[in-house]
Amino acid sequence: MSSVATLPGFFTKERTVAGPAFSRWLVPPAALAIHLCIGMAYGFSVFWLPLSKAIGITTSVACPKTMGFMEEITATSCDWKISMLGWTYTLFFIFLGSAAAIMGGWLERVGPRKAGVVSALYLAGVDQQIAAAAPGRPPTVSPKAIAAIVPVIVAFYLVLGLISAWYQAAAFNHFAAHTSYEGATFRGNMTAWSIIWLVIGNLLIVTLTLGLLAPVAQARAARYMVERLGIDGTVPLGDIAQRAGDPMRRGEGLAQVFDVDAF
Repeated sequence: MSSVATLPGFFTKERTVAGPAFSRWLVPPAALAIHLCIGMAYGFSVFWLPLSKAIGITTSVACPKTMGFMEEITATSCDWKISMLGWTYTLFFIFLGSAAAIMGGWLERVGPRKAGVVSALYLAGVDQQIAAAAPGRPPTVSPKAIAAIVPVIVAFYLVLGLISAWYQAAAFNHFAAHTSYEGATFRGNMTAWSIIWLVIGNLLIVTLTLGLLAPVAQARAARYMVERLGIDGTVPLGDIAQRAGDPMRRGEGLAQVFDVDAF
């Protein structure tokens, strides 16, 4: 009897492995969406003033002075003070770190789809509790508050890009300086700013040509690495050879040269 292979379940980790026809252009939007959700914590200060008027809408409703600290946090008849909302920011990172430490292993075992469904159900339950506590209450976040988040996101990615470029340059120079072959030593000359200009140029080339000149961007990146790598000594190039094999005589060979999966 011949066994019929069945696909893994939709929520299994195996189904998240990209196939040959997967488009890599789907990765940046997904990564951006995830980072926008994470970045909301850093933009929490935008919501301090609206949250301090969650009950009064136009003006804050002060809590009685006889009310204790825990009662003020859970009260639904008066507004939080801005000084108390700082605890929300602190608690966010406490629970974020705790969740990563406790559930990180489970996420690695089951994959992102199951973890995403569990997270969505949990957030849906929290939203239902919030809606039940304040039925019919309109949103308190103004368009100005939403617009204020944009500079925070832009600044975050600018700083992240600068740090990433510095790290890549330092890593390249470090590995080059600690690599030798048959008496020849290497040295790297990468800088963060040169990487940033390379990435900006390649991004413009790919974007303005709708990806048609992506091979040009790849060639520029390869040439940049070659130009930034120096060699002290003589490298016996005759001893370095690639394993010989039958070359492709069909369209797949040309597709691999240009990194195109159309054939």
